[in-house]
Amino acid sequence: MLGAAVVTLLAGFAHEAVAAPPIDSLQEVDSWEAVVPGTTQALAPLALALSPDREHLYAVTQEPGTMGTGDAQMLVFDTDTGDTVGASPLTVANDPSTHGFPTSIALSADGDTGYVTVSRANGNTVTAGTDRVEIVDLAQPTAPLPLGAIDTTLPSPYGVYDIVRVGDTLYASSRINYRVLAIDTLTNTFSSIFVGGKPTGLAVSPDESTVWAANRMQVKLVGVDASTNAVTSQLPIPLQGYESAAFVAASPDGESVYVTSAGSGSLARVELDTMSVIDPDIPTGCTRLAEIEIDRDGWYAYARCPNEDLLVIVDIDPMSPSYHDVAHAVDVDIRTNFGLVVDDEDDLRVYVSDAHSGSVVILEHTCPTGGLDSCAQLDACAALANKGQCISCVNQHANAWVSQGLISANEKQELFVETCG
Repeated sequence: MLGAAVVTLLAGFAHEAVAAPPIDSLQEVDSWEAVVPGTTQALAPLALALSPDREHLYAVTQEPGTMGTGDAQMLVFDTDTGDTVGASPLTVANDPSTHGFPTSIALSADGDTGYVTVSRANGNTVTAGTDRVEIVDLAQPTAPLPLGAIDTTLPSPYGVYDIVRVGDTLYASSRINYRVLAIDTLTNTFSSIFVGGKPTGLAVSPDESTVWAANRMQVKLVGVDASTNAVTSQLPIPLQGYESAAFVAASPDGESVYVTSAGSGSLARVELDTMSVIDPDIPTGCTRLAEIEIDRDGWYAYARCPNEDLLVIVDIDPMSPSYHDVAHAVDVDIRTNFGLVVDDEDDLRVYVSDAHSGSVVILEHTCPTGGLDSCAQLDACAALANKGQCISCVNQHANAWVSQGLISANEKQELFVETCG
């Protein structure tokens, strides 16, 4: 549960707002320990996925320090309580044939099935396992069941990495095999699509017509037609550093794709109408960027910054005076590439995996509008001599926030109680 000391005034942003709302009050409000239910076994969370009803968070985890030979589980968190309520094995320590490194996760459209990529190699370590996609039955989230795996083994042991879904087809990047795999979930068979050197991060266009792949070794953005599985575009990205292109995210309006740099810590924006790099070097203050997500309104891009242990948030709203500036950065012990979910269906909540401490970190707004100035204004109201003055003060500020679409009328009423008693 969230700590009582945390201010629970969350920003109910109205999504018809013209410009991006403030983001600087987004802070850590809780952390959930990644422990197998009913045990004391602590695991390191990696990739994350949120159920369609937003009631459960799925975390791909591995046993720390085992180099692919320990236990790995898919853990299920209750998003209301933060408790782990279910677990399903991905690798088993005493069964070498299952060994490997779980990396990413995708869910079926109804959320009843989870798909987890497991690579048999990482760094200089090659295990006795296979490259595969583990299948987990999530119809009952509190009792997930392993359903077997789809063997995706190709010549190189550095196999499946990121995974996304389009309809009944999964797309998984296979790095040193230079391919994206198209996996039919109805038959559990796959075909391979040659895209060139070391594809890593994947993203799907909003209309699900295109799968975008970051080609890390050749520093390109590759487009794959999801109806034919043919490569339709390859665009060089002028990012700095060796093997720079790492992860990608598509804007919700379908106009842009953002590519993170593993070599310089910058972002590049690709304009899809012209298929050209418009902004090749958007600075973030990081030396390396990993997984990136964009909120559903296209206001902000959230990117994992492993070397500096930060989540950086970049303003990508063209209407904003701070367009392409870093709007906010949150200290989180990140270190790894995967583990980021942005949930802004109602109030903004961001889930970030922290493999080092073995927890999932929860970020929320701690001020009503999302900006720290709104907290200062309410503090000033609360300090007034009597309740009537306090209510009048809150009313003045809250009316402005409602008119700007930053809070709802119901949230305005809650502010009176929270601030004035």
